[in-house]
Amino acid sequence: MQKRAIRIMTGCGPRDSCRKLFAELGILTLRSQYIFSLLLFTVKNRKIFHVNQDLHLLGTRQQQNFHQHLVNLKKYQLGPYYMGLKLYNTLSTFFSFRLSLKKFLLEFSICSIDEFYNTCKLEKHKLQE
Repeated sequence: MQKRAIRIMTGCGPRDSCRKLFAELGILTLRSQYIFSLLLFTVKNRKIFHVNQDLHLLGTRQQQNFHQHLVNLKKYQLGPYYMGLKLYNTLSTFFSFRLSLKKFLLEFSICSIDEFYNTCKLEKHKLQE
């Protein structure tokens, strides 16, 4: 429905790609809005989550990441507490958060969670080079 509304607003055909149109209009895709809300929830409620460094004394690469409990219930894994931590840990620290995150989501017009993970991996790789 969101793509349909964008196509009507811009006068594009039903087969035209909407990816660039979202960025031009400054509108987040529905999936990007979901990711943005989850990450803001995680940042605002940092105090209720534990960092890996607090739970063990090993100096690992993920010591600054939030600790994720091992759970089997799919319903819990898709919930805001688990998914928010997972997305936040994927981002690492290459955002100065809110504004950069929104700019990132607008630039890439994320349409799925897997696409978000893959894009983050590519961006991290580019920053390391």
